[in-house]
Amino acid sequence: MHSDASQEKISDRWYLDDRGTSSKVSESSRLKNSRFSTVMAWYDPYIVSDPGIHSGAPVIKGTRVTADIIAASVNAGIPMARILKAYNWLSEIQVKAAVDYCRDHPSAPRQLKPLDGIAPIKVSVVVCRKK
Repeated sequence: MHSDASQEKISDRWYLDDRGTSSKVSESSRLKNSRFSTVMAWYDPYIVSDPGIHSGAPVIKGTRVTADIIAASVNAGIPMARILKAYNWLSEIQVKAAVDYCRDHPSAPRQLKPLDGIAPIKVSVVVCRKK
């Protein structure tokens, strides 16, 4: 289905096919086969990217929760029980998928771009205290 010509090497262990799908394989296994098929990671069914959700940032499927937020929480040492309580609609497997996805797809921090034609809004914060 996929020929070697349709793959672009993007690192020592990752290849990008003509559909924009990245696949993690060893160089030796790729060279042994004249035909290359996309290898799915276990977390692929749980993590999706949609340009209409957080500008295409990877999110947990069916939610607007970004994978990097969940992975950062786990990496900061927040216990799984606390994360699951805060995001009570997520399962433990979804949290683990987000962590593994971010580990395998390191990227620069997301940069939010200003919208064209919209003036910046000045925000002032007022702290109110009860008497």
